[in-house]
Amino acid sequence: MPSFNSDLQTPNSEPGTRNSDFPQEHCHETRQRLFSHIVRIGILSDTHGRIESARAGLSALRAANAEFLAHCGDIGGQEIIDLLAAAGAPSVFVFGNCDFDQPALAHYAEAVGVRCEPVLAELELAGKRIAVTHGDRTKLMQQIINEGKCDYLLHGHTHIMRDEKVGTVRIINPGALYRAKQLTVATLDLETGILRFLPIDCPDHSSS
Repeated sequence: MPSFNSDLQTPNSEPGTRNSDFPQEHCHETRQRLFSHIVRIGILSDTHGRIESARAGLSALRAANAEFLAHCGDIGGQEIIDLLAAAGAPSVFVFGNCDFDQPALAHYAEAVGVRCEPVLAELELAGKRIAVTHGDRTKLMQQIINEGKCDYLLHGHTHIMRDEKVGTVRIINPGALYRAKQLTVATLDLETGILRFLPIDCPDHSSS
């Protein structure tokens, strides 16, 4: 598993430019300046292109004062990337097993300034190390847990809410915004460790 070096975008960089393109000292200072204030993150997953439920989920996260958004995969299309771009908070997403034409989606995300990490996103926020992956790659999930280098492992895929500590790693699944009995997203306060699941009501919701 790669080491936890945040590659959040730096100011005045082109969308998609990584911190690896800059001197490490500059990257560290930029990261601290831009993201040291982030305490509460919003977590969502498995939107599967459902625009209204994704919009409702993002609205609930922003209303709950989420300062950073992590989407755990199966985004389902460009429209969901557009919603992330317009959400008013920095964000990252990974791909899921139902995300097809991934190169085109990654290119589109870069064009609109949304960070895409195809398989695994590694974040360092509020002094916490966070891994984000979809959850369909069981060997990768187990490797992350076994190595114990992160504080949190965020995933989706099962469409089932989860909050479990395995070894030193706290594993969180926010639930899903499609094909779930109750649509949910989640907020995580990185200072207190408080996790809240937020139910989402949406007219086009179907659990089938």
